[in-house]
Amino acid sequence: PLAPAAETQLVSPPLVAVRPPGFDAAGTAISPNAGFAPAANVAAAPAGFVRFLPTNGGDPLEVPAARVSGGQSVILGRSPEGGAVLNDKTVSRRHARLWLDPANNLNVVDLGSSGGTFKGAMRIKSATYSDGDEIRFGSVMYRLSLPARVPGNPGGWSLAGVDGENLKIDIRIVPKRDRATGNGIDTLWSIGRNDESSDIVISGSSISSSHARLRYRQHSGLEISDVGSSNGTFVDNRQIGKDYVSLANAREVRFGDFRFTIRPV
Repeated sequence: PLAPAAETQLVSPPLVAVRPPGFDAAGTAISPNAGFAPAANVAAAPAGFVRFLPTNGGDPLEVPAARVSGGQSVILGRSPEGGAVLNDKTVSRRHARLWLDPANNLNVVDLGSSGGTFKGAMRIKSATYSDGDEIRFGSVMYRLSLPARVPGNPGGWSLAGVDGENLKIDIRIVPKRDRATGNGIDTLWSIGRNDESSDIVISGSSISSSHARLRYRQHSGLEISDVGSSNGTFVDNRQIGKDYVSLANAREVRFGDFRFTIRPV
């Protein structure tokens, strides 16, 4: 059986790239609906740790990936309440906010620290870090070690397009994961105009109440099928039916009049 729908998100402008859900760029809590449409349940977190390996002496710092994934974030600093404690006099009590994005990069927002946050030699307000990057909090320098993705186990997919008013739509598809192994598990999403019965809601006259389905399967990846919609579902301009079609090499998906480019994230 397929698991319930995992993370989907329908976003209208402005689309904020480096910002954890529920917080502004300064790390202050904001209204959950400020610029974002409601999201469904987030995906299970990947396994492993985000590791900060010291390059100038001191102890390593480890943060469970589960604490900084699926819309969660931690605050690094001297305060034990933030979730990632770094006890150094050049580090502020609330120094920086950390979280992993679907592409498995570490996003960091400095919270107005006195000692600063750095990527290499550059002081940053917000930045994205990859595995092996140098990161410094105050005078404490680390090399970043991120949890490896399971081979063939995608972080998710983005369906990007515009609506009838030329406003950007960004739908994020992330399969649920086994908490012990980090492997993606079979997941199903329904697509349609009806916000009560659809996991992914697209509002438009060319979209049927129940229009299409997406599914992720461990051995075949992401697939799509039409469920008898009035105006059709298309993959790279080819209309599909009720049989599932692989999206492994697809570039565009169309629901009625709504076109989306598809890419892994």
